[in-house]
Amino acid sequence: TLAVVAMLLWPERGEAPTYQPLQQLDRWIEPLPAGATFDQEGFRALLHQRPDFAQVSWQAVTLPDVAELALHASAQRADHMARAWYRYRFEVPANASPVETWALYGTRIQGGAYSVWANGQLVKSLHQDWRGQWISPPYVTLPLSQTQPGQAIELMVAIPYRISEGYSMGSFYFGKSH
Repeated sequence: TLAVVAMLLWPERGEAPTYQPLQQLDRWIEPLPAGATFDQEGFRALLHQRPDFAQVSWQAVTLPDVAELALHASAQRADHMARAWYRYRFEVPANASPVETWALYGTRIQGGAYSVWANGQLVKSLHQDWRGQWISPPYVTLPLSQTQPGQAIELMVAIPYRISEGYSMGSFYFGKSH
């Protein structure tokens, strides 16, 4: 009886959530050259073709974000491609554990094979198994070298897509991986 009374009267000491929803991000749409292909080889090639972000004009967006499809799609435009870049900046709290891993989790990405970058380093690419991404939500654990206490992190997600088919990026969260 004493245990039940103690549980009812003791203030709840649950741990606060260690993740945060990413509601505001920066987005830039990169036009891709006419030779870009919507296949495994084309996605792999894009991993080595990173733009100069110093010349980019970022635009604030709210997730989820969707590229609306054209009312009338033209067969001639089917092969034109672009790549949507999303950017999120975060500073690891100074009191965070240096051995705690941090992760990016999303509900859905549609388009082509997405890739995730942390401070300019490729962390994950789905170019080999991109057709199955609809059954596996994006979950990317960042390397410890990128998430030390007090360190600034710039996360970027890139989604190549056919302009005639569009893309979408669902809700995303960032925080401790546990």
